[in-house]
Amino acid sequence: LYDVENDPQCMENLADEKSHSDVLERLKAKLGKKLYDTADPRTGDNPEIWESYPRLEGKMRQFPD
Repeated sequence: LYDVENDPQCMENLADEKSHSDVLERLKAKLGKKLYDTADPRTGDNPEIWESYPRLEGKMRQFPD
């Protein structure tokens, strides 16, 4: 979550700041609805399948919990 007007290089992530928690929650809900409405595989019975496909090169990415 970035303030592109005041931080055009997007150097400061605002997602963890309490003052932006309402915006973050609205965006999460909007994304979740879009994923569900479009039957994205991440909303199905096995959401991790998307990240477990074999890669052509390199190691699998490790995402924080």
